[in-house]
Amino acid sequence: MKKIEINKGDIEHLKEYHQLQYERIDKLEEQRFNFANLILTLGTFALTFGYKDASIGFNNAIQKIAIPLLLLISNIAAIIFIFKTREFIKMHQKRAEIARELYAPVLNQINENVTKIDSGKDIIKRSNLHIYLHGLFIIIALSILIYGFSH
Repeated sequence: MKKIEINKGDIEHLKEYHQLQYERIDKLEEQRFNFANLILTLGTFALTFGYKDASIGFNNAIQKIAIPLLLLISNIAAIIFIFKTREFIKMHQKRAEIARELYAPVLNQINENVTKIDSGKDIIKRSNLHIYLHGLFIIIALSILIYGFSH
């Protein structure tokens, strides 16, 4: 990282910039959560009402093709959205860390001395749980497509 010179007047701006990064992270996490929940809710609704009488067999192209394709595409889109927001969250975290190093080195030292969970290795973090649920919907959609074309 290039050496950054700061003066006393920059301290307040750095504090505001640091806070802004965490506000952006919060907004991204909220958007990710809302989008994932919307797709999961709509998928559950489509499965519940699209196949409520499917015990007598798939009767039409909507049940055989449209619903599973919509489930497939929307859940893939949700997974992509989760991965893309993670990139931006990591960027904002890095920006906040640099600002903290400049305006509050003691605070930054405290932050670095606390053992933090490596979110890259945490397989049950919140975003992964959403990915697993979306993956389940993808498997269901593929199963319906395969079943629909074989019968």
